[in-house]
Amino acid sequence: MRLAALVLVLAVEVGCAQYMAIRAPGPIDRDVLQPGAERTRIAATFGAPIVTNDTAPGKVIDTYNYEDGGKRNPALPKAGRVILYTAGDVFTLFLDQVLWMPAELLMAATEYSANVEYQQRASDGRWIALRITETKMAGTSP
Repeated sequence: MRLAALVLVLAVEVGCAQYMAIRAPGPIDRDVLQPGAERTRIAATFGAPIVTNDTAPGKVIDTYNYEDGGKRNPALPKAGRVILYTAGDVFTLFLDQVLWMPAELLMAATEYSANVEYQQRASDGRWIALRITETKMAGTSP
């Protein structure tokens, strides 16, 4: 009975830290959020806004929600962690997951919300950021 329980626990845990590492979002260039930035550049960085409000003729406010993986989650370090976790699984019969999964939680992405107020330039019709309010979501990692 104990052996069956151990096998079940190991089967559930296999690859969890690897999965977490692979799914972690990479870094985002949040420096794009500057007054004067074009709407197309901001949308290309953060994706489509979750809400768009037309506040007045020639003015719009977009709300973006996004996750920034920070400097710890570019492709090469994530790949290195997956290799390390897999090697640890082989040598410890998956017991190392007890260490790796909490370590991955410490490397989780930080969630942000940003409201960007745009004004349409009369000269060329492009939308330019006027004011940006970025908020770190409560309960997210540093």
